[in-house]
Amino acid sequence: MGRFMNFRVLGPIEAVVAGAPVTLGGPKPRTLLAILAAQAGRVVPLEQLVDAIWGEDPPDQARAAIYTYISTLRRALATAEGTELIVRTGGGYRLEAGFEQIDLHVFTRETATARRARAEGRLAQAAAHFEAALAQWRGTALGGAQGTWAENERVRLDELRLAALEDSADVGSPRVAVRRSWPSSPRRSPSSRCGNACAAS
Repeated sequence: MGRFMNFRVLGPIEAVVAGAPVTLGGPKPRTLLAILAAQAGRVVPLEQLVDAIWGEDPPDQARAAIYTYISTLRRALATAEGTELIVRTGGGYRLEAGFEQIDLHVFTRETATARRARAEGRLAQAAAHFEAALAQWRGTALGGAQGTWAENERVRLDELRLAALEDSADVGSPRVAVRRSWPSSPRRSPSSRCGNACAAS
């Protein structure tokens, strides 16, 4: 497992090792990496990846294109990390990364911890965890991604961010002073077949 690479999707999509960003390519490879990061440690079937990129009307060469994009990502990540991070298995692909390496999962974990602390009356600890959660955000989520999945997920994630901001205000966190919204995200479009299967845990 890559212990030194971090994956960022709560802002522009990035893979960073030793503080330096990895070259990921254009919107489609970045979108694929974001989907795999959201499902880190689990296999994402090839058909779900195709659907996430092209929706209901994929081109004839969609599967071949996915292979090409994934191959490019695998080489880029392996070159930077020194080990294979995207594994093909069971008819799909899996990103070999721990949740602590992915800002989305850190945000989810810290938010859940904060809410437990708030429910137990530990408001100072709740505020600290909300701070840690909101610090993961660097701008509009999934920057550089495209497709129906990205559009829907971008809206969903911003809703989670706003909910965390509101909850942090309830416990007196100074983080409420940050911007309450990034530049407008498109409204959620009709869900693709990828749907919740590609959503973060």
